[in-house]
Amino acid sequence: MRLGIDVRPLQLQHSVRGIGKHLEALVVELLNKYGETDQLIFYIYEGLPNPISKLKSAKGKEYEIVVLPNYKERFTRLPTVIASSINIIRRVFTPIPSRLARKSDVLIGFDFMNGMPRKRDVKYYLVGYDLIPLMFRDDYLPRFKTNLKSAGLIHACHSALVSTSYRLALQLVRIRKYRILSISDSTKEQFVKYLGINPELIRTVYLGNPLDSTEFEMKHSALDRVKKFKKRSYLLFIGGNDPRRRIEDTVHAFNQLRGRGVELSMVFAGFDFQSLDTIVGYKTKIAIEQSSYRDDIHLLGYINDSEKKYLYENALCFVFPTISEGFGLPVLEAMQEGCPVISYDYPLSSIKEVAGSSAILTQPGMDPVYDAVLSLVSDKKLYEELVEDGFKNCKRFSWKKCASETIEHMKDPDF
Repeated sequence: MRLGIDVRPLQLQHSVRGIGKHLEALVVELLNKYGETDQLIFYIYEGLPNPISKLKSAKGKEYEIVVLPNYKERFTRLPTVIASSINIIRRVFTPIPSRLARKSDVLIGFDFMNGMPRKRDVKYYLVGYDLIPLMFRDDYLPRFKTNLKSAGLIHACHSALVSTSYRLALQLVRIRKYRILSISDSTKEQFVKYLGINPELIRTVYLGNPLDSTEFEMKHSALDRVKKFKKRSYLLFIGGNDPRRRIEDTVHAFNQLRGRGVELSMVFAGFDFQSLDTIVGYKTKIAIEQSSYRDDIHLLGYINDSEKKYLYENALCFVFPTISEGFGLPVLEAMQEGCPVISYDYPLSSIKEVAGSSAILTQPGMDPVYDAVLSLVSDKKLYEELVEDGFKNCKRFSWKKCASETIEHMKDPDF
């Protein structure tokens, strides 16, 4: 069978986020297991580095590369906002050309904002990650008037275009009745509830553990900047500062703990945490800036996988104060490295589904986080139980299983 995989997200900003981790791991498994029995066809953008050539697993393997137009390269002389707006329209609403889509018997995509094939051209599967922007519209898809007041006309128009494109692209998914491979049952519920998609068109395929999967040839920097953090001496957060993540709760809980004499520091890592200036969320920035213990709050910015493993291994716990996730890869990352997890139990979030009873799940808020951390500090038995349960929980998820189930569904004539 000719299996088409749209790997364009690996050429874009998704490469360092959850989508990139999922796609990279899936491609590795496909190359290792299905490269000899099926014809693998990878779809990429023109003018950008080929992500497949960077994979160790791709060496010596047979596969085909299909190059798709990259409209971003064609409007570089226009003002940034105008060029970006044109790129969004072209990228979202220009389908994969028929002659190229038909090279595959089945095709899987990972981002509905990248332009999908016409349904008549190929049997198409879309990986469904989440519908968080629809669930929290005021944060992710604000009204035109709101943006006009806060950011001006040009930004408001651009934001409105992004919002409209997002909603229209989702309507294409619904109208064309694409088959969806959701990454959790929670995500499946989101697609049913917010888009009205027939649940028979959706099947769940869990992700694996990203820290076991990285195959890109990357130069790891020395661990000097993270080795200063000693065993169980800090709270850890790794990820983006999205509105759904109540980072300020963690900071306020940290302040409380320090005020009660608990000697801890706080470590934030991820692109959004390079400095105070790169933190977009107002509440988070103010909470950190005004903390009485600001000198013990560390902003590391981007970290490589070696640094990430070290931070997980040595943290007191990983605090993930999120009210909605499609899956929650950081939860498994932490558990895999023996780091207890504290997160929120919230409707239509996958955290409880993924973490099970292997994490401390609380209601959102500063006080619940404070109580949870304090219980880990004072109860050694609880700490050890969470570490052990976390290791066991991780065994439920693997990229081999993810790839196997993905291909099984793609080859299923009844789905």
